[in-house]
Amino acid sequence: MSSYVPTNEQNVATGSDSDSVSSMSSQVANLNLERSSPPPVLSSEASDDEGDVTITKVVPGENTPDEEEGQMPFLDKYGEPVDEATPPGDFGSWPEYLLFCKQGPKLKIRLAVVRDGEAVGFRKVEYPKKMLVDHSDYFRGLMRHAGVMVEAETGYVDLDDVDIMSFERTYMVLSSGHPGAYNNIGPTFRTLSDLLDVSILCNRLMMPLIESWVQKMMLDYMNNMSGWISQYQREVVARPNAGLLALHKERVLDVSDAWERTMAMRTDNIVLPVQPQQYVNFLVGSCPRPLLSLSVPEFPPLLNIQVTQQMLTPTH
Repeated sequence: MSSYVPTNEQNVATGSDSDSVSSMSSQVANLNLERSSPPPVLSSEASDDEGDVTITKVVPGENTPDEEEGQMPFLDKYGEPVDEATPPGDFGSWPEYLLFCKQGPKLKIRLAVVRDGEAVGFRKVEYPKKMLVDHSDYFRGLMRHAGVMVEAETGYVDLDDVDIMSFERTYMVLSSGHPGAYNNIGPTFRTLSDLLDVSILCNRLMMPLIESWVQKMMLDYMNNMSGWISQYQREVVARPNAGLLALHKERVLDVSDAWERTMAMRTDNIVLPVQPQQYVNFLVGSCPRPLLSLSVPEFPPLLNIQVTQQMLTPTH
């Protein structure tokens, strides 16, 4: 995860209409004959629920038996064929595990599309079922006898109060397979807020392993920002740039937002990935003082007081 602020975000033949249409039809037919199979088509179809959109990938002939015989099976690290019950750690490698999951059964989940904090609609998206069941006690608890999901009754799992982007970020972190892997889950100046979203959702979906990854990612991010002062000096002070100054300030406000949300969750039964005081220590210890002084007035009152007091406290 980067610790730097990004610096940037045939001609139609002449002739009659009938000739042209005939010529084009012939060309299209020839093109289709040259293909081994028709291309996949992305389809967005409306569901029975108002405001719902289901995102699917329609591949012609996908329900027909595989024409290739004798495909190489997936094997575990012991050389035995794997199945849906094989633990992730028994696969030969993480990429093999991901491939197996992606080719296996899917779980359709109904999620909220959120704009400015309000749900404006819903989407149903399919995710590899094995990945979710392997890493989430919540999804594992939805399993019934003989491994049948509760979603079989409705065709989907309804998480209509979960932001689809938060779920997608969580899936991206899970797919990375390691807390040290780079994850492009959003703008770098929103890293702490985005990771906090993931941590909260992991807690709800009972994903303790992934939750521990997110905690490490947040702490690593703050530790890796030890060069923030010199970066600010180079990008803003030495060569004044209003755009870069705004991005640096957004990074400060990201810490403020994460602190505020963390304070609000202290009374909830949630294991906080980062304690409020750690955010304060990070701001006072790593943020350039001119930038911090510029941003403090926009902090919540209590954070303003805590940061100001710590800045004025002499260090020994």
